[in-house]
Amino acid sequence: MNNYYETLGISKDATQDDVKKAYRKMSKKYHPDVNGGDDVMFKKLNDAYSVLGDTNKRREHDTPAHSFSGGAFHDDFFNSFFNQRRQRATMRGSDIKLDLSITVEESLLGLEKEIKYYRMTQNFNEELRTVKIKVPVNADDGNMFRVRGGGNLGDKMPGDLIVIVNIISDGIYEREGNNLIYHVTMNPIDVLLGKEILIDLFTSKIKVNTPACLKVQFPMRVRGKGIQTMYGRGDLFLKFKVSTPNALTDTEIRLLEELKKGDNFKG
Repeated sequence: MNNYYETLGISKDATQDDVKKAYRKMSKKYHPDVNGGDDVMFKKLNDAYSVLGDTNKRREHDTPAHSFSGGAFHDDFFNSFFNQRRQRATMRGSDIKLDLSITVEESLLGLEKEIKYYRMTQNFNEELRTVKIKVPVNADDGNMFRVRGGGNLGDKMPGDLIVIVNIISDGIYEREGNNLIYHVTMNPIDVLLGKEILIDLFTSKIKVNTPACLKVQFPMRVRGKGIQTMYGRGDLFLKFKVSTPNALTDTEIRLLEELKKGDNFKG
């Protein structure tokens, strides 16, 4: 029996969420389009996830026919049952599950993206396929799209290709459900005096004023400026990071030394 758990680097008591996370991590590492990708390992990962990622298939994989007992009648019954399932499996090819990584902007505006992947032919050869996936506006992390007939080939009909949306951060924008996270880098002067920030929400732009003496360790919340979903509109959260200069001029040093004498900067 194939050790699908070993392929994904997880234990048999891993949750379905653990299975999904392990597959995403490994598939990004071995994807053929990534430098140093491994086609053979990538195919093994897809085979493992097509079984362990499906609750029913995983249960069948973990409970083989020979683990049952109960005499000749039970043996004949289960042999017949699993032979029928095996026969049906050879008639239809297995499904292939792939991650489609997109940015927050792409998830909000929608896009059409070309995907290249390998599937198995009837002769057990690998066939490179290219399909176009249309991601709708406001797609969410974990959304699934099924391409009928895009999976591995069987004797009678192919399986399906199942594409799973994975929203990644570009370092500026993040998405948490229907909330939008915006990362802001500020210099110490703006942190102390406050600043007007222009934020691009992709379909509109807004201005947000930060207060003087900003507490950068706490996100700033702007209600109702998040992402519109079927569950309502979320909020916008600004997360801050302070950037200090690499060096100071003599004039800047002199001014800061004078500032240190003030009551708010003593100690």
